Amino acid sequence: MLQNKTITIRAHGYLAIVLQHEIDHFSGVLFYDTINKENPFEPIPGAQVI
Repeated sequence: MLQNKTITIRAHGYLAIVLQHEIDHFSGVLFYDTINKENPFEPIPGAQVI
């Protein structure tokens, strides 16, 4: 188990997206928290289409 250790990973493209998604979970952030609640299908500014 990693505790109080700094890990540095350089990632690009899809791997970076996946890693950020998982790191968000550690911080308690869900994808639902980032979308427009009134129009959930509205594109997120700056989001990469995959």
